Amino acid sequence: MHDVSDAGTLVIRTWHEHGGQSPAFRARITYGPAHSRDQTTVSAADPDRVLHIVQQWLLSQAAAPGGN
Repeated sequence: MHDVSDAGTLVIRTWHEHGGQSPAFRARITYGPAHSRDQTTVSAADPDRVLHIVQQWLLSQAAAPGGN
């Protein structure tokens, strides 16, 4: 579980790695507070894991002061 509170920016990069029997999904998710150089980077090999992290991030944004 990753703490995504106080995260103003989220970037997702996805790609497929070739070399095995089938292309393997990969993602790198980077997030951090707005206007800060502090950031967290998470790697994932499962699209559902990416969706879970993004959902946590969105919920933290809605719960933050001024969030909708």
